[in-house]
Amino acid sequence: MKLKQLGKKFNNIHFLSLLTNGSVAALGVISNALLCRALSLNDRGEWLVFLTTFLTVDSLRSGFLTTAFIKFYAGAEKEKADRVAGSSWFIALVITLGICIINIPTWFIAGHIKDTGLSLFFKWVGINMLVSLPYFMAICLLQAQARFDKLLRLRLFNIICFIAFILILYFANLSTTQYTIYAYMLSFAISSMVALLTGWSQVQTFSKKSREHILELYHFGKFSVGTIVSANMFWTIETYIVRYFLGPAALAVLDIGVKLLEIIEIPLRSFAASGMPLLSAAYNNNDPQQVLTTMKKMIGMLTVIMVPVILVTIVFAEIPISLLGGGKYVHTEAVNLFRIFLVLCLLFPADRYMALTLDAIHKPRVNFYKALVMLAVIVIADIIGIQLTGNIYGIAYASPFPIIIAILISYYHIQKYTPFRFWDIYRFGYQETWKNLEVIKKRFTKS
Repeated sequence: MKLKQLGKKFNNIHFLSLLTNGSVAALGVISNALLCRALSLNDRGEWLVFLTTFLTVDSLRSGFLTTAFIKFYAGAEKEKADRVAGSSWFIALVITLGICIINIPTWFIAGHIKDTGLSLFFKWVGINMLVSLPYFMAICLLQAQARFDKLLRLRLFNIICFIAFILILYFANLSTTQYTIYAYMLSFAISSMVALLTGWSQVQTFSKKSREHILELYHFGKFSVGTIVSANMFWTIETYIVRYFLGPAALAVLDIGVKLLEIIEIPLRSFAASGMPLLSAAYNNNDPQQVLTTMKKMIGMLTVIMVPVILVTIVFAEIPISLLGGGKYVHTEAVNLFRIFLVLCLLFPADRYMALTLDAIHKPRVNFYKALVMLAVIVIADIIGIQLTGNIYGIAYASPFPIIIAILISYYHIQKYTPFRFWDIYRFGYQETWKNLEVIKKRFTKS
């Protein structure tokens, strides 16, 4: 009986959402660890150029549709939901085919591009977008339906396919950038086939598209796509700067230092998923103090909890780098870069949840223009950092500037909504953390 009750507690959308993010992140770390061992530093650097560029182009589709689709599909009656799904399929297909058409002339010039990663991107971007389309639509639909159990299965299937192909290439002694890209495309093609066969992609709704819903999705998506693409451009710009100033090997070393930080993204995303409804409800109830309290709790508590974890990880930084990258990365700059980025992580909650608060109080334009300012600062700071140091540490030293500027911009605009002192966030977070620890302690004492 207790096991059934426990199962019911865990069988909810919040736990399944966290489980999905956590599982995919864990398998992502495993796939990266395998690539670190299978590919040389140069090959992995070229793979990162390809992947980063592809994900930036893919964000045109995901940025345009994901938020807009969920907004208009979730909670709608079946007839309207089908029309929204069909209209989304139409827009996604138009974007995908548009990229495929552009890819036709770039295919012929790809052979003249010296950079291997970019050359392979210009060859395969169209096909990659096409084979991943049903998978992408299924992900959107399952999110909108809050079917996180199916979403978990589909995303796990996709990444497990990729890991399996990496292992096959490794044991067949065929681990190169080009074959890794083939494995990436094949994993999406198989996942898309599963999405079509299971009906999760709902391709049959394409015939129910309507001009009204296409325009509705378009007018919403044209604003959301700018913010998403701008956010994706941060790492893309750094990728190109490092690649062309320091080479692909330096890019591979930098990525190892950054990649492990994705684990911190798990609680950040989970807090965001549960915090956004609370912030929106407080704003809709015209309660600025509750908006402020929710924001301070999310930022303050998570930062306080992160401090001891980060301190311990800094001391033993060689261990996770060795586990992820293997011996070839331990004696590079990757370990110290990881330490620097860990300290920088303490700013992530303030940056992320202040941006979330701006969305909740209906100021998404501030986030968009803030992203553009951050892009400009990243370019300037990275180039100056590399010129001053002459090595990869220049990127690490430049990294705090765009985040600090983003926090200051967010702080200024939230202040206009409801005044507060910045450092009160961490004082409040410390107090709330201790309160929760006392409650947990009392429960254990009673039991």
